[in-house]
Amino acid sequence: MNRLNVIVGAVLIQLSLGAIYAWSVFTPALKAASWSKLDTQIVFAVGLITFAVIMVGAGRLLTRWGPRRLAVIGGLLLGAGYILTGLLGASEFWVVCLGIGVIGGAGIGLAYVVPIAVGMRWFPDKKGMITGLAVAGFGFGAMGWVKLAGAWGHLIETAGLANTFVIYGAAFTTLILIGSLWMVMPPKGWQPEGYAAPPN
Repeated sequence: MNRLNVIVGAVLIQLSLGAIYAWSVFTPALKAASWSKLDTQIVFAVGLITFAVIMVGAGRLLTRWGPRRLAVIGGLLLGAGYILTGLLGASEFWVVCLGIGVIGGAGIGLAYVVPIAVGMRWFPDKKGMITGLAVAGFGFGAMGWVKLAGAWGHLIETAGLANTFVIYGAAFTTLILIGSLWMVMPPKGWQPEGYAAPPN
């Protein structure tokens, strides 16, 4: 496999996972639906906590399930969380908290470890570069989803909050499933041409 494809897959996955930091774009619409500022902060906090807790266990699951399967499950959970929220009640606190905070946060936690772990295996000679690209994709994704829903795309204004959640859920799932195609570890003992592993 061309290892450059791993970069493409990693960026596609991380663009979607950056959704967790795009939460602020939804808060004005939720406040207009009688949410308090605390309510919006609770959902964000639940998402971050779930993300962090699940990510710890995802490191162990990576070796058991394999990176592609872990990314696929994470992508399906993230997408399902947003889609279910849009379908079941986009302005209902417990629906949003469970769908985006718990289910979506768990999906991000599962998938987050995959691009970095796989990328570092395929790029032992450029570990800093691959890690930087993965993290940059995460950050750029957050900005992109904010702008698409708000100032640039006006998605919330034109499609409504519930439909925006559904659209985002479908987009996250699609991007992660595509990116997961290249989330495989290199063959045992593989090294890039001309690379010599440092002595232990």
